[in-house]
Amino acid sequence: MTAARFAGEGPVRCVVITQSIQDLKESESQLRELNVTLERARDDANAANDAKSAFLATMSHEIRTPLNGVLGMAQAMARDELPDIQRERLTVIRQAGETLLALLNDLLDLSRIEAGRLELEDSTLDVEQLVQGRTPPSPRSPPKRTSVSPSPSPPRRAASGPAIRPGCARSSTTSSPTP
Repeated sequence: MTAARFAGEGPVRCVVITQSIQDLKESESQLRELNVTLERARDDANAANDAKSAFLATMSHEIRTPLNGVLGMAQAMARDELPDIQRERLTVIRQAGETLLALLNDLLDLSRIEAGRLELEDSTLDVEQLVQGRTPPSPRSPPKRTSVSPSPSPPRRAASGPAIRPGCARSSTTSSPTP
């Protein structure tokens, strides 16, 4: 409440102004409640993210172990005398397994990135070797025909990139739909 007296002759005059701060108090209370709710949601999200990272680390190990067994047996079988069709199928199995292993490694890297623990080492990549690489065909997609035709005496092209992911660029370009 604020009061002000006016000077002058005659009766005393004053103006009184009152202002309720109830709305302000209610807004402050709501803001405090919202902040508590947001802090709880943030803590829940952090806990869920930690649980996801732990799950990925555990599951990738649990999947990687038998997958390495499959890849090892496929490698051992590749040393045997096999008919051409079986050798081709074995090659597809090995390439698909290696792709799956790379995917698991990517998931682990994602967890490391989120935790701020991934360190990339820069290295030089041979672009021609990268482009010549082949990814296994997907059984659900039609086969793609790709060809690389370097010029007669191409200069060796190199690019800089993370050493642990030279196949990512090739994989994403060869697995993307083409018009």
